[in-house]
Amino acid sequence: MSKNLKQATRNLYIGIFCLALVLILGYMTTQVSGGLFYEEILYHILDGLRSNKNFFGLMKIFHHIGSPKFLIPLVGLVLAYSLYKKKKTFALGLFLATAGSAIFNFLTKITFKRLRPLDYMLIKEVTPSFPSGHAMTNTCLYLFLAYYYSRKVNPEKKKEAYTLAIIFSAIMGFSRIYMGVHYPTDVLAGFLSGYFFYGLIVYILEKKKIENRR
Repeated sequence: MSKNLKQATRNLYIGIFCLALVLILGYMTTQVSGGLFYEEILYHILDGLRSNKNFFGLMKIFHHIGSPKFLIPLVGLVLAYSLYKKKKTFALGLFLATAGSAIFNFLTKITFKRLRPLDYMLIKEVTPSFPSGHAMTNTCLYLFLAYYYSRKVNPEKKKEAYTLAIIFSAIMGFSRIYMGVHYPTDVLAGFLSGYFFYGLIVYILEKKKIENRR
């Protein structure tokens, strides 16, 4: 087993553990109405920022960047270009990181059917709340891009790529809490689900790479 595949296997095991936590949290959301662990307190802590028009505008930008309206046409164009350039590995990973994680997110949402925090919403959302699709899809996408970019760079550049992926994922998740469209546990579950799907994608690609060498 290659070094990369060993690392991918470890990441997948961690991802499976993350998925188990998501399922536990999902079950817990079906047993209560409202938030878990008094998480609504966070909205009150953010009251000052939530009433700041400039900060609201900034968070709305991240909301748009992470939305299907922005991602679908952008990813579609990048996919088409990647296939034209015969970058099949990148195209497969990108497709799984976006369309695959979005489908998984949809199935999870309709399974747990958690209501959104209606009393705190600053913008309108109508789909179920758990887990956050923005947090899940974008976390998976950013981590995949970091993985693909850092395959042939030095460790320092690799660290920078993953650091940026984590920072952008965190901002995306925070924007969803700030907008009041998700409970913090929805966003946490989105991060965990995104990591699981990322781990699965990298494992598939590394496995495929070895099989192609045979």
